Amino acid sequence: MNNDKDNLDGDLIDKGKDSIFTGRTFVMVVVIISLIVMVLRLFVLFPVKVEGNSMNNTLISGERYLVNKVATPEIGDIVVFKTEEGSLFIKRVIGKAGDTVEIRKDYVYVNEEKLKEDYIKDHRGSLDIGEKLMEDMERVTLKKGTYFVLGDNRLNSVDSRELGLIKEEDILGVMIKFR
Repeated sequence: MNNDKDNLDGDLIDKGKDSIFTGRTFVMVVVIISLIVMVLRLFVLFPVKVEGNSMNNTLISGERYLVNKVATPEIGDIVVFKTEEGSLFIKRVIGKAGDTVEIRKDYVYVNEEKLKEDYIKDHRGSLDIGEKLMEDMERVTLKKGTYFVLGDNRLNSVDSRELGLIKEEDILGVMIKFR
Protein backbone atom coordinates (compact mmCIF):
# COMPACT_ATOMS: atom_id res chain seq x y z
CA MET A 1 0.00 0.00 0.00
CA ASN A 2 2.76 2.38 0.92
CA ASN A 3 4.47 1.37 -2.30
CA ASP A 4 1.42 2.37 -4.39
CA LYS A 5 1.34 5.74 -2.67
CA ASP A 6 4.99 6.28 -3.51
CA ASN A 7 4.29 5.44 -7.16
CA LEU A 8 1.35 7.80 -7.23
CA ASP A 9 3.42 10.64 -5.79
CA GLY A 10 6.22 9.79 -8.22
CA ASP A 11 3.80 9.97 -11.16
CA LEU A 12 2.66 13.41 -10.11
CA ILE A 13 6.21 14.68 -9.80
CA ASP A 14 7.15 13.21 -13.21
CA LYS A 15 4.12 14.82 -14.86
CA GLY A 16 5.20 18.17 -13.45
CA LYS A 17 8.66 17.79 -14.95
CA ASP A 18 7.33 16.70 -18.35
CA SER A 19 4.60 19.35 -18.52
CA ILE A 20 4.81 21.66 -21.53
CA PHE A 21 3.71 24.52 -19.32
CA THR A 22 6.98 24.97 -17.45
CA GLY A 23 8.26 28.33 -16.22
CA ARG A 24 10.40 28.85 -19.33
CA THR A 25 7.50 28.01 -21.66
CA PHE A 26 5.21 30.35 -19.76
CA VAL A 27 7.69 33.22 -20.17
CA MET A 28 8.01 32.44 -23.91
CA VAL A 29 4.21 32.48 -24.33
CA VAL A 30 3.96 35.81 -22.50
CA VAL A 31 6.76 37.30 -24.66
CA ILE A 32 5.18 36.07 -27.91
CA ILE A 33 1.73 37.37 -26.93
CA SER A 34 3.28 40.71 -25.92
CA LEU A 35 5.06 40.98 -29.28
CA ILE A 36 1.84 40.20 -31.17
CA VAL A 37 -0.04 42.85 -29.18
CA MET A 38 2.72 45.42 -29.80
CA VAL A 39 2.77 44.73 -33.56
CA LEU A 40 -1.04 44.94 -33.74
CA ARG A 41 -1.01 48.17 -31.71
CA LEU A 42 1.75 49.71 -33.83
CA PHE A 43 0.48 48.76 -37.28
CA VAL A 44 -3.14 47.60 -37.16
CA LEU A 45 -5.21 48.67 -34.13
CA PHE A 46 -5.22 51.24 -31.36
CA PRO A 47 -7.66 51.94 -28.51
CA VAL A 48 -9.65 55.14 -28.23
CA LYS A 49 -11.87 56.54 -25.50
CA VAL A 50 -14.87 58.65 -26.51
CA GLU A 51 -14.80 62.08 -24.86
CA GLY A 52 -17.64 64.52 -25.36
CA ASN A 53 -21.13 64.13 -26.77
CA SER A 54 -20.82 65.05 -30.44
CA MET A 55 -21.55 61.43 -31.42
CA ASN A 56 -24.44 60.82 -28.96
CA ASN A 57 -26.48 58.53 -29.04
CA THR A 58 -24.27 56.36 -31.24
CA LEU A 59 -21.19 56.69 -29.04
CA ILE A 60 -21.34 57.73 -25.39
CA SER A 61 -18.61 59.66 -23.60
CA GLY A 62 -16.41 57.28 -21.62
CA GLU A 63 -16.89 54.28 -23.91
CA ARG A 64 -13.78 52.62 -25.32
CA TYR A 65 -13.33 51.22 -28.81
CA LEU A 66 -10.64 49.88 -31.10
CA VAL A 67 -9.66 51.73 -34.26
CA ASN A 68 -8.55 49.85 -37.38
CA LYS A 69 -5.57 51.71 -38.86
CA VAL A 70 -5.56 49.80 -42.15
CA ALA A 71 -9.24 50.07 -43.12
CA THR A 72 -10.25 52.50 -45.87
CA PRO A 73 -13.07 54.79 -44.67
CA GLU A 74 -16.40 54.41 -46.45
CA ILE A 75 -19.54 56.52 -46.21
CA GLY A 76 -21.23 55.78 -42.89
CA ASP A 77 -18.03 54.66 -41.15
CA ILE A 78 -17.00 56.35 -37.92
CA VAL A 79 -13.42 57.57 -38.11
CA VAL A 80 -10.81 59.02 -35.79
CA PHE A 81 -8.78 61.90 -37.24
CA LYS A 82 -6.39 64.56 -36.04
CA THR A 83 -6.72 68.28 -36.66
CA GLU A 84 -3.91 70.65 -37.56
CA GLU A 85 -3.71 71.55 -33.87
CA GLY A 86 -3.22 67.88 -32.98
CA SER A 87 -6.64 67.29 -31.39
CA LEU A 88 -8.33 63.97 -32.04
CA PHE A 89 -11.93 63.86 -33.24
CA ILE A 90 -14.40 61.04 -33.80
CA LYS A 91 -16.98 61.65 -36.57
CA ARG A 92 -19.02 59.86 -39.23
CA VAL A 93 -17.94 59.90 -42.88
CA ILE A 94 -20.65 61.54 -44.99
CA GLY A 95 -18.76 62.03 -48.26
CA LYS A 96 -15.48 61.06 -49.90
CA ALA A 97 -13.43 62.12 -52.91
CA GLY A 98 -15.57 62.91 -55.96
CA ASP A 99 -18.81 63.27 -53.97
CA THR A 100 -20.83 66.45 -53.66
CA VAL A 101 -22.26 67.23 -50.22
CA GLU A 102 -24.92 69.82 -49.48
CA ILE A 103 -27.13 70.59 -46.47
CA ARG A 104 -30.58 71.82 -47.45
CA LYS A 105 -33.63 72.32 -45.24
CA ASP A 106 -32.09 70.30 -42.39
CA TYR A 107 -31.13 67.31 -44.54
CA VAL A 108 -27.81 66.15 -45.97
CA TYR A 109 -27.60 65.42 -49.67
CA VAL A 110 -24.74 63.40 -51.15
CA ASN A 111 -24.54 63.47 -54.94
CA GLU A 112 -28.02 65.07 -55.03
CA GLU A 113 -29.57 62.21 -53.04
CA LYS A 114 -31.00 62.72 -49.57
CA LEU A 115 -28.85 60.76 -47.13
CA LYS A 116 -30.75 58.23 -45.00
CA GLU A 117 -29.53 58.86 -41.46
CA ASP A 118 -31.29 56.58 -39.00
CA TYR A 119 -28.57 57.30 -36.44
CA ILE A 120 -29.87 60.88 -35.93
CA LYS A 121 -33.61 60.15 -35.75
CA ASP A 122 -33.63 60.56 -31.93
CA HIS A 123 -32.08 64.02 -32.30
CA ARG A 124 -34.49 64.98 -35.06
CA GLY A 125 -37.44 63.73 -32.98
CA SER A 126 -36.45 65.87 -29.98
CA LEU A 127 -36.50 69.18 -31.88
CA ASP A 128 -39.03 71.88 -31.07
CA ILE A 129 -41.29 73.10 -33.85
CA GLY A 130 -39.22 75.20 -36.24
CA GLU A 131 -35.88 74.12 -34.71
CA LYS A 132 -33.24 72.67 -37.04
CA LEU A 133 -30.36 70.29 -36.55
CA MET A 134 -28.21 72.05 -39.17
CA GLU A 135 -27.97 75.27 -41.05
CA ASP A 136 -28.02 75.10 -44.82
CA MET A 137 -24.63 74.65 -46.46
CA GLU A 138 -23.78 75.23 -50.09
CA ARG A 139 -22.78 72.27 -52.22
CA VAL A 140 -19.15 71.22 -51.81
CA THR A 141 -17.34 68.90 -54.21
CA LEU A 142 -14.77 66.76 -52.43
CA LYS A 143 -11.31 66.73 -53.95
CA LYS A 144 -9.10 63.66 -54.19
CA GLY A 145 -7.84 62.59 -50.77
CA THR A 146 -10.55 64.41 -48.76
CA TYR A 147 -13.55 63.44 -46.65
CA PHE A 148 -16.60 65.28 -45.32
CA VAL A 149 -17.49 64.26 -41.75
CA LEU A 150 -20.31 65.12 -39.35
CA GLY A 151 -21.02 64.29 -35.72
CA ASP A 152 -24.25 62.40 -35.09
CA ASN A 153 -25.27 64.99 -32.50
CA ARG A 154 -25.48 67.78 -35.08
CA LEU A 155 -26.44 70.48 -32.56
CA ASN A 156 -23.25 69.87 -30.60
CA SER A 157 -20.51 68.90 -33.03
CA VAL A 158 -17.41 70.52 -34.46
CA ASP A 159 -17.07 68.80 -37.82
CA SER A 160 -16.56 69.54 -41.53
CA ARG A 161 -19.09 72.37 -41.30
CA GLU A 162 -16.47 74.23 -39.22
CA LEU A 163 -13.23 72.36 -39.83
CA GLY A 164 -13.64 71.99 -43.58
CA LEU A 165 -12.74 68.86 -45.50
CA ILE A 166 -10.61 66.26 -43.72
CA LYS A 167 -7.45 65.12 -45.46
CA GLU A 168 -6.99 61.41 -45.96
CA GLU A 169 -3.59 61.50 -44.25
CA ASP A 170 -5.19 62.99 -41.11
CA ILE A 171 -7.53 60.02 -40.68
CA LEU A 172 -5.99 57.63 -38.17
CA GLY A 173 -8.46 54.81 -38.72
CA VAL A 174 -11.99 53.43 -38.75
CA MET A 175 -13.67 52.60 -35.45
CA ILE A 176 -14.64 49.02 -34.75
CA LYS A 177 -18.01 48.89 -32.98
CA PHE A 178 -18.83 45.94 -30.77
CA ARG A 179 -22.56 46.45 -30.32
